[in-house]
Amino acid sequence: SGLGLGLGVGLGFKMRTWAILAFGLGLGLGFRGGPKPTLRLRPRVGVRPWAAGELRASQDWEAGSPAVNATVYAMATLDEAGATNMNIITYATRCSIEPKELWAVSIYKDTKTHDNFFGRGGGILQNVDKAELSAAAGFPWVDAETLGLGLTLNLKPKLLAGAVGYLEVKLLQAVDAGDHDLCLCEVIGARQRPERALDMSTGRGFLA
Repeated sequence: SGLGLGLGVGLGFKMRTWAILAFGLGLGLGFRGGPKPTLRLRPRVGVRPWAAGELRASQDWEAGSPAVNATVYAMATLDEAGATNMNIITYATRCSIEPKELWAVSIYKDTKTHDNFFGRGGGILQNVDKAELSAAAGFPWVDAETLGLGLTLNLKPKLLAGAVGYLEVKLLQAVDAGDHDLCLCEVIGARQRPERALDMSTGRGFLA
């Protein structure tokens, strides 16, 4: 009880003075009759607890990281003679916006694209539609000037007509990532089709 707590505090000091005892009684009476604190848990709306045995170690799992349905890019590069090379890039993502737009692009080693990209210090990322890219005819390669991008390209490889967007990237630095080199790149020019949007989960372009 509150009075017992007060007496306990007073007796704990061996009742040296009445002041200590009065302090103890005051402390006890201060808590006397007060509401007891309770812990109330608010349930999370829409969250259902696991039923007993519902989550079991015997569930079917596969080894390895989950499959990723990534956006598809075609990297256009130039060799020393000025000939265009193209290769599919799926490991590419924006990683910074301000003060410069930076992208992380992973390029497979021992490829012409890798040699050209490092030799020229960059390339053109073309955002393509998976369905269109897989068409039997494929995209024609055209001169960038014929696309009317209004973009002054430092590199001028041939590009794919009909891509959703084009990004010229400049190599800043690279990290050895095993079978790939992970390249930090600055976007120095970009254009996208105003009537097209991109579903980033599937890589399919669609009419906005």
